[in-house]
Amino acid sequence: VVPGEITSALSAGTNALLRLGAVPVTSPEDVLEAIGLERAHGLAEPPRGPAATVLDAVGAGPATIDEIARRCGLDAGLVAAALVELELASFVVTDDGIVRRATV
Repeated sequence: VVPGEITSALSAGTNALLRLGAVPVTSPEDVLEAIGLERAHGLAEPPRGPAATVLDAVGAGPATIDEIARRCGLDAGLVAAALVELELASFVVTDDGIVRRATV
């Protein structure tokens, strides 16, 4: 919930939720914590196939999906799917459209 302008009728809903005890969500971990789960920390094995290629490309430095696709020569859709796999396994993080290797 994001607080809104107190004089705006458009903010009544979010401000009411805050009064009821809603908490801000700033990361996926906040959501998992709210529902009583923990994020898995990596896979038992390193990624293979396109995910391994994409992880190597991300290792060259933070980049957008398009830049990563150019680095590894894969289709943007395949890169996006590999990034989802890598992010779920906590190998990479995405922030404001920039992908970087996760720090443990």
